[in-house]
Amino acid sequence: MKKRTINVRWKGVQFWAVLGALVLGCPAVARAYLDPATGGYFAQVAIASFLAAAFTLRRYLAKIGGWFSRWFRRGKTDA
Repeated sequence: MKKRTINVRWKGVQFWAVLGALVLGCPAVARAYLDPATGGYFAQVAIASFLAAAFTLRRYLAKIGGWFSRWFRRGKTDA
């Protein structure tokens, strides 16, 4: 089965087309009200995202480390 690849030039065209659509679709002046609690909410989301990423990374690194330790231990006992 032939693997389909996208031409690098076509990826660049797609990027600029999406970026242009976003720039042209956004208003020049944002007329929005942000109350003081919004900053606290964004801080809470940022802290929660950091902690979730750290926890997930720790779990995956522990699994990978366990796999390597079993792999190397198995090699020493078989010899």
